[in-house]
Amino acid sequence: MTDPARIRQFFDGVSSDRDALLDGHEIVRYEQAQRQDLVLRLLEPRAGERILDVGCGNGRDLRVYATRRVWATGMDFSMGMLRDTRQKLLALGHFDGVSLVQGDATRLPIAACVFDKVACSEVIEHVPDPLALVKELHRVLKPGGRVVITTPNRRSLYGAYRSIEHVWQRAVRTVKRRTAAEQGGHPCDEWKTNRELRGLAEQAGFVIGRTRNACYVPSHATYRLSPAVQRLIVRATARFEAAFNDRLTACGYDIGLEAYKR
Repeated sequence: MTDPARIRQFFDGVSSDRDALLDGHEIVRYEQAQRQDLVLRLLEPRAGERILDVGCGNGRDLRVYATRRVWATGMDFSMGMLRDTRQKLLALGHFDGVSLVQGDATRLPIAACVFDKVACSEVIEHVPDPLALVKELHRVLKPGGRVVITTPNRRSLYGAYRSIEHVWQRAVRTVKRRTAAEQGGHPCDEWKTNRELRGLAEQAGFVIGRTRNACYVPSHATYRLSPAVQRLIVRATARFEAAFNDRLTACGYDIGLEAYKR
């Protein structure tokens, strides 16, 4: 099993200038916009609710929750991410009503039955014990509360392209004897399928609600294209997704699952 210290070290290392990295690339910016829109459509945050963002990263979603007058708590494994979150919220004047907690997503330092809603976006794939994580999301929710989990989809064009990359990288590693850490990759990055994500939620005791997919860009092979071509791809993909938003339940880069605690 992956050493948690390596995971924390990785995310501490990428915490600085995170927004510049995500917003400075046409396709990545679109991916992030679609991911966030998926979370918000399924979570439906409302004023006065207590919302927990597990694995909040540098607070991109917390900044939105703060504008909707919810009582938001951001929890992350990485202190570097939390420091960046605090700086961004303070700069925007949105820190009132937001609290930040450092901790392990599989052992949340939070009492049971506290939150109306819990979001966990692009986190479960980085947790070596995903079922323990989902059980913790269930524990901290109030009865009748809603959870939204998003994660990259292994059965997408991104997933297919990634599998081909992994075959090639394994061959290169065999020759050059390099580890994943030396190549700068995630220590733990296990993408899920729609079925696997629903199965984890059901095992944890959740009642399944809506499942949606998002981001139908033709894989991260597009990262190598010119910015002008990337903009054309984004426009075409955005029109397609806007037209079929609530019918897209398979093969997108992102899976979004809504579930409820009995």
